[in-house]
Amino acid sequence: TFRKKWRKSLSFRVFVGLAGTSLWILVGVFLIMQTKARSLVREESRKLIEATGRNAVSGLAIRLREISALTLTAAQLSIQLPKQDRVLNEILPALIDFNGDKGVAGGGLWLEPGAFDLGALKKSFFWARDETGKLNFINDYNLATSSPYHLEEWYFPAKNISGNSVYWSKAYIDPHSLQPMVTSTAPLLRNGIFEGVFTIDLKLEGIESFVESVRAKTGGYAILLDRSNRFITFPRGFQSKRDRALMSASRSESPRDFKNVQEFASLEPQFMPVAVAAEEMNAHVLRLNDYGAQGQNRVSLAKDPGAKAMASKELALIDAVVRDPLGRDNESTDSLFGQPVKVDDDLFLGTSSILYRFYVPGAYWKLLIVKPQSEITAVADSIVGLLLIYLSVTVGIAIVLSSWLLNRGVLRRIGQTTANVIHARQLVSERRFSELDESLSPIRGEDEIAELSSMMRGFTLELKHAYEALERQTRSFERFVPKQFLQLLGCINVEEIRLGDQVLVNMAILFADIRGFTALSEKLTPAENFEFITTLLRRLGPVVRDSKGFIDKYIGDGIMALFPGGPLDAIQAGIAIQESIRAFNQERERTGHEPITVGIGVHAGLLMLGVIGEDERLEGTVISDAVNLASRLEGLTSVYGCSLLVSDAALQMCSEMHSLDHRPIAHVKVKGRTELTYVHEILNAEDEGQYKLKCLTKPAFLNGVRLFRLGLLQEALDCFDQVLCRNPLDNAAKVLREEAVSCSQAMSTSKAAT
Repeated sequence: TFRKKWRKSLSFRVFVGLAGTSLWILVGVFLIMQTKARSLVREESRKLIEATGRNAVSGLAIRLREISALTLTAAQLSIQLPKQDRVLNEILPALIDFNGDKGVAGGGLWLEPGAFDLGALKKSFFWARDETGKLNFINDYNLATSSPYHLEEWYFPAKNISGNSVYWSKAYIDPHSLQPMVTSTAPLLRNGIFEGVFTIDLKLEGIESFVESVRAKTGGYAILLDRSNRFITFPRGFQSKRDRALMSASRSESPRDFKNVQEFASLEPQFMPVAVAAEEMNAHVLRLNDYGAQGQNRVSLAKDPGAKAMASKELALIDAVVRDPLGRDNESTDSLFGQPVKVDDDLFLGTSSILYRFYVPGAYWKLLIVKPQSEITAVADSIVGLLLIYLSVTVGIAIVLSSWLLNRGVLRRIGQTTANVIHARQLVSERRFSELDESLSPIRGEDEIAELSSMMRGFTLELKHAYEALERQTRSFERFVPKQFLQLLGCINVEEIRLGDQVLVNMAILFADIRGFTALSEKLTPAENFEFITTLLRRLGPVVRDSKGFIDKYIGDGIMALFPGGPLDAIQAGIAIQESIRAFNQERERTGHEPITVGIGVHAGLLMLGVIGEDERLEGTVISDAVNLASRLEGLTSVYGCSLLVSDAALQMCSEMHSLDHRPIAHVKVKGRTELTYVHEILNAEDEGQYKLKCLTKPAFLNGVRLFRLGLLQEALDCFDQVLCRNPLDNAAKVLREEAVSCSQAMSTSKAAT
């Protein structure tokens, strides 16, 4: 009878209706995800691969820009140096060494015939690193038997580039070091006349590992090609195919070089789609460089003796690198990123795949990333599944200064007036107002110049008074708004602050608070309370400033201080605060007052520092979870009886952590946070007696903490008992011992129940 009534009840019908509706909704969502969402996920997967490729290109481009800057700097310096062997041999090696950068294989100065002296057809100053990394002078290129370096591919194109850009050569095997490398070339231009080049050789050793890291992030494989589509790297794990990609030479010959993709594809036809895609990239560059269908070359390059032995296509690519069309047409370049190429049967993966293409700026290398299409589908299916599971559960001022522009070729009296103005401005900017009256010598006469000088003198003195008044006002404001706060917001003075100004910064936070202040304040009158807090804060302010921090807020009987320099400054400030409190307590004891204790917590992280409020009332504030955690750590000092607690994250950021005596306390869960926080006690903040005892018992304490975490409770209790036997005042050991006892009892109860 009850079952029949339940089936006829409205509750049952509503339950069935909701269950059915939910089921249909889930079915509908599933069908939508299987269609629209799946395509969206595939698109996001494509964007992720492209983002990874762009990041990899950026990593390569950063290194190339670094070497480009070195080459340009060396070229500009070389053109200024006297053309003397001794001077060049003394200065250039230190510049090429680039602070010991082993990636720089060498470099040097290469001069045009007659540029060094009229009788020298070849004059170069070239250094190369040996196996130990030392730069050695190489004179081979200056010998009469050597071929002219003026015809080299890395030399003659530099005649066609400006003095503030470089030319990147094709990848090659260096004949001295037998290392794969590429050359950055900058022209030497004296008064617009080409006198030679400066080169820096960059090792490509290690590029294969970098490309392998890209493959690890995207799956499939990745290859790097140079300007002429020759392999710089080859996919790992395919030794037989790698041998076919090498230039025809015996295995014993060294160095061996890679073929280009077209030559490799002629031997491995399955690789042809990838080779065609790489050739399309070169065709795209040539089109941007205004090459017609006939592929005619620029006259400036074609007439150079170094270009006569080159094929027209290679010469065209060199001209493109010189003119850098991709740097002028980013939109056209980016269009290739959105056009992945489908490969039906990839040579290396043996399955249908997707090819993504990327340019490396400047050097015109190409990064090709190939990923199996099945992996993209698998990722899409996995994400759709996860979305369904989660669906069933729940749902980001520049100030320009102008200078005085004066004409020095005018009359003497105007020049004197101008000099007075400039000198007065200098005195004002240096705040040397007391010297203004003496520096402003008057211009005699009754004409307009004398009147102008007199007016300028009056304006300057008025400006002096105005600056003095402004400085007094600024000093007054800084007592309410810290100067460091203004600087972080990019403001010079308080008047520049605007509602909503904000900045995201990474800094350390320190909270300090008096323990038991409520009970202490009950014994004092309001006036005595006010005097007590004022006396205490007068001590803490200078301590914080001396440690490169500033007090952001006074919180009743405590402070919140910020340290832009990092957690080490905050920890040192906390140690100094405790030393100041101990001196303060000695004064209180002499006057018959009880000593006070202060707890300090330190954490570091990202803070949103800004101005809140409304138009008529503004206040600077800091908003961050890191602030809350620092406050919670200060509260934990009373639990563990510690003077200074610091989070593990902040401690690990200290560059001189070895200078701090510390010990880990525990993994704690503070109020307002779900994850555990690893907390350390800074022993340097303790008084001399406790410092010595805690350092003495530190090994036993650390062993107890370790055993406690391993669940060896009885062994942990023995360690904590050893600590307390020598130092009964070690409250942290007491608390951890009590926790170990509680855990032990709970385990015993659980076993008994079982």
